[in-house]
Amino acid sequence: MKKFLIILWFSILANLSHSQSYQWAGGLRLGGGIGLSVQTLVGKKTTIESQIRFKESSNYTEFAILLREHHKIAFRRFNMYTGGGFFTGFYSPESRDANRNRLGLSLLAGIEMSIGKLNLSLDIRPDFCVNGNGPLLVAHSAIGIRHVFVARKKKKIRIQVPFIRKKTDANKEVVD
Repeated sequence: MKKFLIILWFSILANLSHSQSYQWAGGLRLGGGIGLSVQTLVGKKTTIESQIRFKESSNYTEFAILLREHHKIAFRRFNMYTGGGFFTGFYSPESRDANRNRLGLSLLAGIEMSIGKLNLSLDIRPDFCVNGNGPLLVAHSAIGIRHVFVARKKKKIRIQVPFIRKKTDANKEVVD
């Protein structure tokens, strides 16, 4: 019952408003190796993220394309996200696993916060290998440290009240 209430609570929060405060962001992804991440806004609450991850210990390089849906938690610059996409991973030719390149589906869930031009995130990404090379499921978590290259434009709320008198530059009264 507790799990159901938690899921219900997050589902309600997911539909309340817009969330992320950037249009383009990019930077480091640290966890399960060192990686780079670039995100761009493609909808009101949706981003596409491309990731590249290097795992030095096993000479492994991985590329992922993920679609992320952002959900506001407390305020505009603090949100959670969920999503999924595709990944492919390659071992270097010198590696003993060189013939075990991976291909599969990824899920993604995390939280992020933007402070000025800095975007910080913490997430978990389970990968399901569909081509049979390696384990079926590999999950890794990461911390993202990104720079916001293009901030999202803030919406201006304009309230108009009928019959309010404004003064113009020539000190003439005008009725709206």
